[in-house]
Amino acid sequence: MKSGKKSKRIIIIISIAVLLIGAAVCFCISGFPRPSLKKISTSVDNSYRNDVRNEYNANAVGGDDKLFFEAYNHFLFSGIYQIDSGITRRVYTAELSITPYVPFSPYVYRGRMVDVDNGAICSLNYLNGIFEPFLDPPMKDGEKPSSVFVTGGELYYYMDTGSGDIIYSDIYHYVDDKTIDVAASKELCGENYYPEDFCGDIMYYSLERDFSEYGYENQKSVPNDFEADFYDCGIRKLYKYNLKERKTEGCIDFSCLDKELPKKNCALFDFFVTDNKVYLFVEKLEMLEDHYPKKIIEHDAMLQDIGHASKTLIYRYDIKTDKLEKLMDIDDCSLTINGYGDKVYVNVTTESYYGEYGEIGQLKDELYAFSDDSDKPTALHAAKDADKLYIFDEEWLYYSTGANKLYRIHPDGSNNECIF
Repeated sequence: MKSGKKSKRIIIIISIAVLLIGAAVCFCISGFPRPSLKKISTSVDNSYRNDVRNEYNANAVGGDDKLFFEAYNHFLFSGIYQIDSGITRRVYTAELSITPYVPFSPYVYRGRMVDVDNGAICSLNYLNGIFEPFLDPPMKDGEKPSSVFVTGGELYYYMDTGSGDIIYSDIYHYVDDKTIDVAASKELCGENYYPEDFCGDIMYYSLERDFSEYGYENQKSVPNDFEADFYDCGIRKLYKYNLKERKTEGCIDFSCLDKELPKKNCALFDFFVTDNKVYLFVEKLEMLEDHYPKKIIEHDAMLQDIGHASKTLIYRYDIKTDKLEKLMDIDDCSLTINGYGDKVYVNVTTESYYGEYGEIGQLKDELYAFSDDSDKPTALHAAKDADKLYIFDEEWLYYSTGANKLYRIHPDGSNNECIF
């Protein structure tokens, strides 16, 4: 009798276990919604910077208080996951593969992921993973969109004339399928105008680009002590243009930087505009001996071949007062920069050395938050392998990692949390 009861108990336990395992498998396969307990807001449209500042390789995008994240091998499944207030669900499932293809776009318009495919403005169909025709703006014969982007909640695109030439000087604004207008052009901005950045309803453009070779390069060779190919971006003036009003509202001239820098060994390679400041990123070439012990140089053939060390200097230019200040310098690093409003975030990747002769170790990531009203950056204690930076609202900085996870952290360094 006892043996019978024990057998029944075992059968019940096994049955419950099978049901739980089956439910878990179904849960993973179907991408059934699960609670995330995270409130999501997308009150800021920073999509252009989120895309460009992550080297056109963004894997997160926001719109209509939803985030979409491109994930690989999550519970063995790859695809696109939607995260909204309290709920996470998989909306597109990629085929099972070691290297699955996941269709993705860094721009959302009217609640849909949009991109250009075969000369048409398309939106992503989550059921089949195909970008299908979505909008049909009126165009002349032979013309077709070449690329699209969203800023300030509005859709803009560049045009392919059909002759093989893509026209980057004219920026078209989509109103509806019957109406488009020119948001920016040579006639509105100047003959050599070139869009450098978009944020909300504002475009920042320059007139210093050289169109003589390969279209848009304006790098200026900088003399140095190391016979290195060393170039300055060549930009010292930015013009602020209102996309809604279709007019230039002012010029930001930070050429005072040249008085601060020596005539050789230093070059401006990047800049970032906030509400009232321009952050300037300068590369400086220096002697190897000023950075590394003699033993490291002697046993590192790559360093010997390069022949110099690199340092990044970060300056800040005040648009209202015309004052320039140096904020910090960082040895031999690569940067990811993003920002919005009065905040700039800089993820710094450096190489660490260890051992008797200083063998190169793992890459080290450090994340800093700069504020227009503070002279010192705040070190954010983020995940060790922080990679891409995103801004969807003014409360959080979002970032993804090399392990394909999505985090967010407050600008003061508090409340670092994983949301996917």
